[in-house]
Amino acid sequence: MMRSVIKQISLTILFLITVMLALPAPAQAQAPVDLQLNGEGATPWNIGNLQPGDTGTKVLTLRNAGSRPGFITIWLSDIVNSEGDNPEPETGNTDEPGELGDVLLLTLYSSRLSTNVSLPLNVNSFPQSNTDPGYIKISPIAPSEIIDLTWEWQLPVTADNSVMGDSVTFTINYLLTEYPLENGGGGTVSPAAILPATLIIVTPEQEIRIAIQSNGIIMEPFSVTAISGQVILSFERGTCIITSDGSLPKRLEMTVLEEVPPPPQGMAIVSPAYRFLFYTGKDPRQVSFSQPVRLVLHYDVARLPPNTTGLSVAYYSEEDGWVHLEPVSGFIAGEGQVAAVVNHFTIFAVLAQLAPAEPAIVPPLSQTETPPAALKPPQLPARFEVSNLEIAPDKMSPGKSVSIRAHITNVGELSGERNVTLKINGLFVDSKLVKLAPKQNKNVSFTVIPHEVGDYEVEVDGLRTSFTVTEGEAPLYGIDLFANRGLTYAALFGIGAVVVVVTLLLLTGRKAKSKV
Repeated sequence: MMRSVIKQISLTILFLITVMLALPAPAQAQAPVDLQLNGEGATPWNIGNLQPGDTGTKVLTLRNAGSRPGFITIWLSDIVNSEGDNPEPETGNTDEPGELGDVLLLTLYSSRLSTNVSLPLNVNSFPQSNTDPGYIKISPIAPSEIIDLTWEWQLPVTADNSVMGDSVTFTINYLLTEYPLENGGGGTVSPAAILPATLIIVTPEQEIRIAIQSNGIIMEPFSVTAISGQVILSFERGTCIITSDGSLPKRLEMTVLEEVPPPPQGMAIVSPAYRFLFYTGKDPRQVSFSQPVRLVLHYDVARLPPNTTGLSVAYYSEEDGWVHLEPVSGFIAGEGQVAAVVNHFTIFAVLAQLAPAEPAIVPPLSQTETPPAALKPPQLPARFEVSNLEIAPDKMSPGKSVSIRAHITNVGELSGERNVTLKINGLFVDSKLVKLAPKQNKNVSFTVIPHEVGDYEVEVDGLRTSFTVTEGEAPLYGIDLFANRGLTYAALFGIGAVVVVVTLLLLTGRKAKSKV
């Protein structure tokens, strides 16, 4: 009889556990922006009562909850500027729109950011639709993948009193769109049926064909040496190459410019200028890379100016002119070579930093002569220093997230950008593009989730530290049955106890009836 009772109790408890596990999990307290394919997520902002020099950041995550890879387009809408307590000095009218949206600067950071606008931008100048000629995109984002996005706002110290007390409200829009993958018959291709494709690299002397996947992912690492050995491009395995509209580039053309934009004061261009253009058809397209591409350019050592003090690879844009790139961390360039990592293609060349020329000896001025204007010393190029590498926590169990943060400072005298790269155990994990004005600094953060027990060495642009993953408490039968279900073991034992008592009472009642 006792065995029968125990068996009945065990079956009852097992049944209750099965029913509870089948119940839907409660909603999480704070979910990331949960984008379905072709769906939008919006985060409203209201900024006001600022003082010149005020800054702030906001970090959020974007998750592709669909089953197809895609890209995210970002724009602002519903921009409303409101006049504050300090009205227009010329009219004194508080009903007029405020000016904060014309002055407040916005920028955003992500490891996969692609844009054709120069950040930061004031609020009123940001792209204001998903079809705006100026675009800001994040690409690619795989199914179930989560990407961190950091927004940063700043009211410049040069802002005048007309914006004091003003406010601006706007909505940030995110549109996730799947890549237009097609098969030969014009139908869409399932994620499992990613087909092989070919990227053709065209140089003045040859054509090189590279095997890639139809979703833009490079299957094997490769390097291309072109233009008589003057240019070397190196792509890592797994790099995704996608145009701004999500289509697959078919051709990369490398050419030498005949008319080169002039260098900044105190600089000299000491190599040919090379233009890199991607094509999907007849017209060139903007392309972004999911991880940095290494570019090595050659220069003629014999033709360097005698007052050269430094060399760097720089790219040219219509908005910013020549922008210096940081050298590749850990890469030793040979004589006559300079290397950099790039996240987009445009015009590149090697620039030399020149020391001020020796002053010429001139005869004394007569009383009627005007002294010449003093020459300004050339500005030092952008130079980035990485410091204060921090990890939190430094010990955890498998499946827990680890936050990695480093401090980046531009100690140069010109604006520039740098890809800050994270490696774990010597392998590339992620990178983030940092653009800083002279003497500006900021923190760059990464998040990783290790799943294996062991020691992990972390490297961020030459700085190293480590963290340890130790075995935590083993869940029942190797599976955490009660994760995210609001249940505890105490509740389970309580339910089991109730079941045992009720069962015993029922059996006692049956025995009593049988005796009567």
